[in-house]
Amino acid sequence: MAWSVSPFRRVRLSAAAVVIAVALTGWRLAVWVPDGWQNRLWPSYGQLRRGDSLAIPQVDWSYSSTNVILYVLPGCHACDANADFYRTVSERIRTQHDKRLIVAAPVERSEALAWLRTQSVFGGEVIKVKSPTSLGIVSAPTVLLVDRKGRVQHVFAGRQSPEAQREILNALGL
Repeated sequence: MAWSVSPFRRVRLSAAAVVIAVALTGWRLAVWVPDGWQNRLWPSYGQLRRGDSLAIPQVDWSYSSTNVILYVLPGCHACDANADFYRTVSERIRTQHDKRLIVAAPVERSEALAWLRTQSVFGGEVIKVKSPTSLGIVSAPTVLLVDRKGRVQHVFAGRQSPEAQREILNALGL
């Protein structure tokens, strides 16, 4: 006697297998969303939002009225693709006394500095972040605008489209 499974049960089993695979590998559905839409469609679970407090032990927020946190992962294709934009931001911030750039990466400081040098992004502090998800950073790259009290003013997660880049520059007044 042959064992058979109804077509409806096969679909349920297939869907369950996909859910388990996604859960085990840590994939987020947001990776299938076109660039720039991720921020507008839905925030990722646990992601920082406007008004949240951000605590990074190595950073004293009071030094600047606006702190730009650039979270990158050397070798990340989206980070490499946005390098020209990061160069522009770093050059413009260097001329501002009330803004500072802080580059955060989950790698050793020397590795992050090497990546920044190859991309010609200069002028910011570089810190190692051991657990970006504990800070609410869920993807690389992420650009955060944080005020002098450590409150998040803007979150731009994922690869920044030209529209998002203009929005970041406008928010910074650059």
